[in-house]
Amino acid sequence: MHTAIYPTSEEAGPLDAVKQQVLQDFLRVLHRTVPWSASLQPVVRALLREFKTQVVQGPEQLTALMAHYPPPPPRSTPGLRPSQNHPQDATTHVWSVASTQHGSGYTAGLWQLFHIMSVGLVVWNSNQDTRRVASGENKTPPGSPPEHVRIPPAEMADVLRNYIEQFFPCEVCQLHFLTDYDACALDRCTRLDTQTEHDTEITALERYIQYPLWLFETHNNINIRLRKERIDLELEPEDLMTETDVVWPPVASCTKCWLSEGTRWDEMEIYKYLQYIYWPNADSSNKVSRQFEYRSSNSNEVSTSNVLDDITVDDFNTFHTRLAIFCTVCLALVFGYRKHRYNAKGIHKKNDENGVCPVTLSHKHNRLATKRIA
Repeated sequence: MHTAIYPTSEEAGPLDAVKQQVLQDFLRVLHRTVPWSASLQPVVRALLREFKTQVVQGPEQLTALMAHYPPPPPRSTPGLRPSQNHPQDATTHVWSVASTQHGSGYTAGLWQLFHIMSVGLVVWNSNQDTRRVASGENKTPPGSPPEHVRIPPAEMADVLRNYIEQFFPCEVCQLHFLTDYDACALDRCTRLDTQTEHDTEITALERYIQYPLWLFETHNNINIRLRKERIDLELEPEDLMTETDVVWPPVASCTKCWLSEGTRWDEMEIYKYLQYIYWPNADSSNKVSRQFEYRSSNSNEVSTSNVLDDITVDDFNTFHTRLAIFCTVCLALVFGYRKHRYNAKGIHKKNDENGVCPVTLSHKHNRLATKRIA
């Protein structure tokens, strides 16, 4: 928190009005798009509750508030010796290999938070759709409390943009991100909706997931650019990693995600994998019950993550439902045609006259019986 809000000693006074608004907008969205079970939720609620009195007043006031919420240790690597700070754990707490190699632990953690929030947008909006349908509302009523209002993907992106502009501690990174963002790179200006009213919940889901997909593409483009910069600065040899090696997810981790290796992807599979990685299955804030299933290509373990609510049919079920209806119609037409031919020939009447039950006759027996009667 200090790293982002008060990066230098010169910024010891209260935040200016612009930074206050940007930070408050970010915290409000963070509160709605992080799992309720996350340890971050009590921190965010405290920051919002004490926003005017402590958070924006200066680093000392913020330090006093954050002292009640010590940060968790870094991610752990199983199988190593216990660390000095956590001797009770049979793990050593370290950053990922990439973060250690490039000194990017802070940015790696921040990107992880951004991706969690992007999936949280889909979950939050889907839950509001469920509540709206259950209450019989066609649209969100004017003046609805914030906990009942869906977040337009375009608005979510603007909140992220403004936060990076004001608080991301890397001027070069800011410049690259803001330049691409303001130029509508990756079709941002048309693919991210400015409203949340849709005709069907299938359409709504397809529109909601464009935000996490846009962020996924943005992050991969940044990784590709950084690789090229490291090669140009001779910080690493060109053959150390290929572009395919730096994009996420690795092909080996999600074979269904990629239509061609590292270049073309399946949107729904990518989103399912994002939710599989970044959203807890059992989180109580996710009240939707229809599930997408993701099966790891490296094991037989099946992981599920809730995406759609009870009344929504997902893309797989939609296909299967339509297929079942099509087959039913075809069978009805076949049986209707056969019944018409059956009645036209008068076979059932002839069989009945001779004491034969037509229901028990096979097609072969029908033909023999018809020939014999004739």
